[in-house]
Amino acid sequence: MGSDADELDERHPARVMARENRVFSGMVVRAQDHVRQARELPDDELDPTLLDLLKDDLAFLSKVSLHYRRKEELLVPVLADHGETSLPRRVQEDDDRVRTCLWMASSLLDGAEGRPSGSNLESAAEQLAGACDAIDLVAEREDDGLIPLALEVLGDDEWALVARRSEEPAYVAGDGAPALWTSPIERAEAAVRRAIDAGRLPGASGA
Repeated sequence: MGSDADELDERHPARVMARENRVFSGMVVRAQDHVRQARELPDDELDPTLLDLLKDDLAFLSKVSLHYRRKEELLVPVLADHGETSLPRRVQEDDDRVRTCLWMASSLLDGAEGRPSGSNLESAAEQLAGACDAIDLVAEREDDGLIPLALEVLGDDEWALVARRSEEPAYVAGDGAPALWTSPIERAEAAVRRAIDAGRLPGASGA
């Protein structure tokens, strides 16, 4: 993530996106270790513990759908309003690749329930590996391209709208959603209202 974004309030939607990418990158490393174990497991050997680990990896990585949905439904349309469609389109294509690989991995892991053999687990693990590669690619394109682009073209009022429309369940980094980010203008207006309420400033007529 660029230095400009690094200096943002941690509640800013762009910072939240980048933080979630780091969370997913850490989970990808964990999943890749289990993928390696599945590849090394003899075809006829059963390993129900590894099946459970792969299913846990899948459950967490599937949370990217929340991250992607928030990006696609809230950020991409605003970028389109500014005429920026090429990079968002490429990122969305990568999102779809992640979803497809995760769906395939889920189906194959469900099929391995009755017989978690090396061959069955490896098939599921290969789809999970594809999802991991695509998740890393999406994160790179967001951190190095999409987020800097959005920071360049979106104004504070547009970021505030993105923040207000973000649903709490869509946050997947840490323990729930951060406190809502507000624009500097909104914070200044709130400070004036507090001053009026406290009697430090005269209230506007008709307010």
